[in-house]
Amino acid sequence: MNDLWSKIPKKPSRKPIDVVIGEDDDGGEIVQKFDVLGMTRSEKNKLVSDCTEKGVLDSDQLECRVLAYCICEPDGGPQVQPLWQEWVDIPSEYAGPLVAQCSKLCGFDDSELVRAGATAKKSETTAS
Repeated sequence: MNDLWSKIPKKPSRKPIDVVIGEDDDGGEIVQKFDVLGMTRSEKNKLVSDCTEKGVLDSDQLECRVLAYCICEPDGGPQVQPLWQEWVDIPSEYAGPLVAQCSKLCGFDDSELVRAGATAKKSETTAS
């Protein structure tokens, strides 16, 4: 077992990605390079815990915190915007692909954030 344990990476991955962030004047895509930084299990669990209040996960806040933590400048650069509150107003068409890449690398289930958002909206509706 020790031999197998030693083969498991102990440091989160960092992967380069290309994301379409708009169109140029000719209608062509503008592509931006980013790095996505993975996280440890405990970092992931703390993020989820920090975004949970009274048993309800705030999926919007979780997505913003994941983006703030994971999206970095390419080639080993720093985080693009480490303040999660700044990610709130990024249009979904740009944030969505970034969240998808972060979720994949950090081990979030593809439907985890969507399910959490649906649960939160359902509880808001029933509380009214």
